[in-house]
This record gives sequence, C-alpha cells and structure tokens, in this order.
Amino acid sequence: MSVRAEFSYKLKIIVGVILMFVVLLGGVIGLTALRSADYWAGQTEVFATTEEMVGSLYSDYEAQVPKMEINTREVDAAREALGRIKASVYDEWRAEASQRLDELAKFVEVRDELLKFFDKDIMKSATKLANVEEMERKFAGLKDGSKKACKGMVEALRGQYDAMELLKTRVRGMFTDDAMSELRVDLKRSEYDEIVALANGLKQRDVAEGFSDALKKADEVLKEREKAAAEALARALEAQRRAAELRRQREREVAAAWRTLNVPYWSQNHAKIYNGCEAASLLMALQFKGYLQGMDLARYVEMMPKSSNPFEGFTHSIYDFEPRNVPHWIAPAPLAKFGRESSGGANVEDITGASLDDLDREVAAGNPVVIYVTWLFKPVTYWAEDAPKNLHVVLLTGYNEISGTQRLTDPWTQSDGSRDWDVSRNEIERIFDSTGRRAIVVR
Repeated sequence: MSVRAEFSYKLKIIVGVILMFVVLLGGVIGLTALRSADYWAGQTEVFATTEEMVGSLYSDYEAQVPKMEINTREVDAAREALGRIKASVYDEWRAEASQRLDELAKFVEVRDELLKFFDKDIMKSATKLANVEEMERKFAGLKDGSKKACKGMVEALRGQYDAMELLKTRVRGMFTDDAMSELRVDLKRSEYDEIVALANGLKQRDVAEGFSDALKKADEVLKEREKAAAEALARALEAQRRAAELRRQREREVAAAWRTLNVPYWSQNHAKIYNGCEAASLLMALQFKGYLQGMDLARYVEMMPKSSNPFEGFTHSIYDFEPRNVPHWIAPAPLAKFGRESSGGANVEDITGASLDDLDREVAAGNPVVIYVTWLFKPVTYWAEDAPKNLHVVLLTGYNEISGTQRLTDPWTQSDGSRDWDVSRNEIERIFDSTGRRAIVVR
C-alpha cells in the first residue's frame, strides 16, 4: 500500500472515530438535557402542589389566619410535600413554609387542648382556674393570625368560667354561713333577682341547677320577710293615717278654740310715726268699738298729750328714735284718760296689775286690750325712766285655750307684711310680768 493510500486509510479511521465520539457526546448531552427538563418540571409541579396545600390550611387570602377545622394529618401531609422540594431556588420559600407549618402545628395543638374543655360551645363545668390560665398562657405564645383564629374560644373559656364562679360567689354570698342555711338579713329582692338572672343565663346548667335549692330557700325567706314588711308597712301607714286624722282633729279643735277680734289696722312704721305704738294700738281698739271712725293715725298722734313725765303724757319724740338710750312712751293711766277724752266718753280703763287670764276674759267679752310688752318679745334689756328700754305696745286681740297661744296685733308692720303674732301663752305671761303687767282695756 502506498504511503498516500495508507495516510488516507488512517485519516478515514480517525475521522470515523471522531464522528463516533461526536455522536456519542451529543447523545449524552441530549439525554442530560432531557433529564434536566424533566427534573425542573417535576420540582415546579411539587412546589405548586405544596404551595396550594399550605395555602389551603388558612381561611384568609393572605394566609395568616388558620382554618379552625385543620388537623395534624393535613399539616404533616403538607410538611411531607415540602420535603420533596429539592431545588435550591425554592430554599427561601421552603424555609418560610416550614415556619408556617410549625406555627400551624402549634395552633392545632392549642386548639385541640381548648376543645377538650368544651362540649360543643359550652365549657365543661369541671374546668379549673389553672386550666383557664394555662390555655391563656399558651394562647399568648401564638402568632397574631393563630390568635385571631382561636381568640373566640379562649374568650369563651374565660368568660364562661368567670360567669360560673360569679354565680357560685353570689349564691354563697346570700348566706352568712358556709352551709348556706342562714340568709343575710340585709339581702334585698333586687339582689336575689340579679342572682337568679345569672343562674338562668349560665351555660353550665348542672352548676346552676346545683344551686336551685339554695335559691328556692332564699326566695321563701324573702317572701316571708316581704310579707312581714308589707304588714309592718300597712300598720305604719294606718298609724300615720290615724295620727294625721288626730292631727287634723286637733287642728280643727284648735281653730275652733280661737277667740279673736277682727280689729281695724294702723301701721306706725308705714306712717313714719316710729314711736307711735301706744297711739296706734289705742286707735285700733277704739275704732273696733265704734269710736273715732273718721280718725287717722297721723291726726290722732298730734292730739296725744306730751310731757316730760310719762305718767302725764308721751315723753320724747313720737316720730324719731333719738334719744336712743331711753324709752319713748306714755304710761297706761294717761293713755286711758286720753282714750276717754279723745273718743268723747268711751269706756277705757287702766287695768295695770291684771293677770293674763283677766286679759283673756276681756277679749272673750269682745274688748281689745292694749298690752305693754317688749320689742319682738325679747327679754327686758334695762329700765330707764320707769320703763324697759326695749318697751313696745301691742293690742291683745285673741287667745286659744287649747294651744295655749296669744294673738297680738302689732302696729309695727313686719317686712313680709305680717301684722299679727301668735305667741305661746307662757312667753307672753313672762314678758307681761317682767314689764309690770301694764295694760288698758277698751270696753
């Protein structure tokens, strides 16, 4: 074989080998590429399935609030699916999903524990405070979304437990002893009704019914007390009615017992005759008896005798308060004489020294009595010029034997317009005695 032929032969062999290697390499590359595409397709499918499984465990679109009905099997299935995701591109999501599944498992554990304390939506009456507090502690350790899901159950657990304990406390509180045999004396029907309402509203019927005997006993005792109270009230009302009737009867008797004289009225202060009490009282008495009908106080005062001696006429100014340290007055004897002379012979008598009984008899006979007392019936301050410094003269126009009251018509009109004083007989008698029992009567 020639050299050229041999080279050509060897070249063909080399080319053939290269072609065969290229074919084999292309097959390997093609097979690898085919396997890689299948792998990614599978991972994508597993991711999508797992994502859907995890999302289905939540009740909200944001996948924050777990569904109340999920269980451990569903969480474990999602965790198993998560384990089939191997592609590193999903590492971040896989870590987040793993944390979510851990929280879901914790949520399921807490929820299942909560459910043990309920029969449907009613807390079991055997639940203890320690159970409630433990569940509240576990609830506090949940994420916000899990808390939102089981918040209602935790609140129901606490609310129903507190309601049950409140009823126990309130029922026992109605009694003074642990045996609940003696009802509190201050227990009111309103408090009892509140407790009955608590019992009727309690979901734990076995607990409520356990207090039925105590509530029944309390009701019976309250009814007995209410009956006794009603009877006592009826007796009290009857006593009040009788007392009121006796009071009205007394008032009728007192009103009927008044002996009064309806005398005409003159006001010394309205007339600005500030010391004219004797003249005003005498004029009212005379006009009541029919004398001096056309006379007014201003003219009558001018007619009154004046003197530096009160036993002869009026001393000091009858209009002014000065001097202030002595009485401005006229004694009964000259006042009676003035009454007789000014009236043209009226029966006016000085009865100084007479008793209050004597004065009452004069009033009963229709005769007004000018009586010397003190200003506002106060005790005598001191004597000056034969009379108390605070001397005042009024007209005795009535008395009441039953109430022991004297009616005095005061010529000094009070600021409220009142003219008469009804003063106890004892007080008037004390003042009348202290001023010397001075009086005149117009018959």
